[in-house]
Amino acid sequence: MRIERRTFLKRASASAIALGGLNGAYEVGRRRGHSRAREAALALASSGPSTEMGLPIGGFRTIFSARTDANVLSLTFDDGPDPEFTEHVLTVLDRYDVGATFCMMGHNALEHRSLAQSVVSHGHEVANHSLTHLDQTRLSPRELHDEIALGHQAVVEATGSPVRYFRPPRGRLVGRASRVLAELNSDALLWSISGSLRAPTTTAKLTKLVIDALHPGAIVCFHDGIGRGTFAREQRFARELKARRNAEIEALPAIIEAVIDRGYSFATVTELLGFEATNPYESEITSLDEPQIVDGEDSVIDWDDGSDDVDSPLNAADPEPVVSSGSVVVESPVAPTSSPDPASTGSSVLP
Repeated sequence: MRIERRTFLKRASASAIALGGLNGAYEVGRRRGHSRAREAALALASSGPSTEMGLPIGGFRTIFSARTDANVLSLTFDDGPDPEFTEHVLTVLDRYDVGATFCMMGHNALEHRSLAQSVVSHGHEVANHSLTHLDQTRLSPRELHDEIALGHQAVVEATGSPVRYFRPPRGRLVGRASRVLAELNSDALLWSISGSLRAPTTTAKLTKLVIDALHPGAIVCFHDGIGRGTFAREQRFARELKARRNAEIEALPAIIEAVIDRGYSFATVTELLGFEATNPYESEITSLDEPQIVDGEDSVIDWDDGSDDVDSPLNAADPEPVVSSGSVVVESPVAPTSSPDPASTGSSVLP
């Protein structure tokens, strides 16, 4: 069965109207806990296509950086909007007149709609960082589709802005996601510089981390939220993430000033890509080890350098947070090219 894209969009819109929109669905369920809120949001997808329906699709690109010689870069912020962090980030960016791209969790965009809209009103770009920040390597095809597609819809609805990019949680992009992204006309957005270090750290260390890796066309990954910690803010792993996010925000002015001192300017991701003068489907990767990419639907680009997030009891069988080794994780039946992350096995636990 083939469903024309226009028909799909009409059905999705009708479903959202009937249920009062994604934000309304969350309001219905929030008193009963996040799991019920998620169930209500997932109901919006009931009349839409499954990942097996064979929608007409185009293509997408995976972006690590822009191929340009211009001294321009893009700051990106993951996991928000979060009242504990996002407002501070916006204040710093306003102070230096810097435009950035905020990769929002759909859940957070709906929970903090006014803050999500404030990001846009300050002149920044928004992107999709999934609905609830689940590790893609542990999701069924249906769960994967919903995490990406509903996250996309949530950010669009909350902000009223178009969404062109999807940043996979923890930088783990599974092969099956490619079809969903093509359906949504979204590109996969990764990064070439990580702006996070494990706590305890200092402004000087974080500034050195970014400046040492600085290059034309860089995309830098920061955070204005705590990913899966959003749903368990008092657990140890969430407190650790809060400490790391606060360190990033504290260092942000010094990083921006150091970048400016080196003759660089800032742009949103879309503006940055406008500087490309050569083949747009080739990107420079300079600051991290090049990831191994394995063909096939079950392959994973694992771009997690250990600084984006940690596993939590909400998203793993392990009782303690486990950090990816940065190796490629390949699910059966494709044989792994290296030892997989110990946390890559096990079933997902939906919030």
